[in-house]
Order: sequence, then C-alpha cells, then structure tokens
Amino acid sequence: MGLLNKLFGKPKQVTDAQWQVPAVQEICVTLIRIIPPHWNAVALTLDVPDHGIGKGLTHSIKSPEGHKDVVMPTMEVFAATRKFELGWVERKSTFKRAVISAQRDGEDWSIKSDYEH
Repeated sequence: MGLLNKLFGKPKQVTDAQWQVPAVQEICVTLIRIIPPHWNAVALTLDVPDHGIGKGLTHSIKSPEGHKDVVMPTMEVFAATRKFELGWVERKSTFKRAVISAQRDGEDWSIKSDYEH
C-alpha cells in the first residue's frame, strides 16, 4: 500500500479527513461555547455566496431542537470557519453548502459535517 500511495497519492478521503476533522472540531467547540446552556444540539449552515468560495461564507446558527434563541457567530466562530474555508480553497475544492452540527451525548458531544456540492 505504501508504494501505491507514493505512485498515485493517498486516497482523497484520507487526506480530506486529515484536515477536515480538526477544522470541524474547532468550529464545533466554538459553537458549543456560545449556545445557550439549554440547547442540546446546534447546527451551523455555511453557504458559499455567488462570488464563490474564498471570500467569505454566510453563517446561520440554528437549534435542531427548535429553540427560538438567536445566536450570532462570534469572532472565534468566524476565525474557525475562515480556516475551514481556506482549507477548501487550498485544495482547489468547493461546496455549495456545509452543515456542521454538534449533538450532546451525555457529558460528551458528537459532531458531524454534511456537504452539498
């Protein structure tokens, strides 16, 4: 397998996971810090504007549980999502919409990211 990776490169999934997982984790940590304590789940929707990826994303933070609290992104959220966006630009890849979510699981949180291309 090592020789194949040297000849053909690592599979795209592996290299994507190596940078995406820490980026998504960082985003989720910043989200968990700003949501109200009664929220057990949060979803951040990132949309790529018409001008394309690399010049900023639109942000929408919602409660999948239906809470009506308004949660605005902080500078920490913007910084984490900017690193995430630039990771896509660096790899010459894109998406139309990304939904990054966290769900409380007892004392822990499970995180997930879904992409619309």
